[in-house]
Amino acid sequence: MMATIGEIPTAKQYTVFTVEEVSKIFRIPPRTVRNLIRQGDLPAIRFGQTYRIPQAVIDQYFDLPALSHLAPEDIGFNMWAEDESIGDAVAYVNQLRASDQRTLREVVEELSTWTE
Repeated sequence: MMATIGEIPTAKQYTVFTVEEVSKIFRIPPRTVRNLIRQGDLPAIRFGQTYRIPQAVIDQYFDLPALSHLAPEDIGFNMWAEDESIGDAVAYVNQLRASDQRTLREVVEELSTWTE
């Protein structure tokens, strides 16, 4: 049974990116993108020897909660270390992080509203 024209998805409905485009979006080398795909950490569609990453996959990464591998003192949170009312500055910052359920997209959008 053939699909009718109305049932065939258009390119506008399904945006996909190349490995190179994804590497530019996330500012990582194309090799890293390929490694993530091969490891199963980045879903992709394979066509022969090339990959395409759907827009929905990119959106999911931006919607993940923002996490940092840096210690609080490495990113300026050591300012609480001298505040005796807070106690353990690292524990305080970790508590703040755990209570923040914003996605990366929400954090980035908030940053764009900051002024000096």
